[in-house]
Amino acid sequence: MRTLTRLLAALTGVVLTLGLLGAATLPANAADKTKREISISIKQPKPRKVIIQGGVKPSTGSPINAILQRRLCHQKGCKAKWSKLRSFKTNSKGRYTQRIYPAKGYKWTYFRVHTAPTKKYKGATSGAAYIQRL
Repeated sequence: MRTLTRLLAALTGVVLTLGLLGAATLPANAADKTKREISISIKQPKPRKVIIQGGVKPSTGSPINAILQRRLCHQKGCKAKWSKLRSFKTNSKGRYTQRIYPAKGYKWTYFRVHTAPTKKYKGATSGAAYIQRL
């Protein structure tokens, strides 16, 4: 009886160990990836010069690829599609600065920053910031 109990305990230990090792070698799921947060703000340091700046956290210590997107609207809060304006890289600390221009013929121009998913991080999108033409 004792031998049977010991044998079952040993087999259970082996099965559990192999199961944990198998789970450790599987590729990372989307749930295991780290979330990123992107901040965004619009500044006007001089007349006729508008910049968008912010940061991506957590930073990796190397430049991060990001995409600046915009939405053109005739009225506030429209549901137009986001379009790619340009791609850029952040600095090693995850900070970015891009010069932007309001679109001619539209009263509202919305901007946001997007990062694509990688092996370690989930894709992320910032909130929207806008310029209103008067």
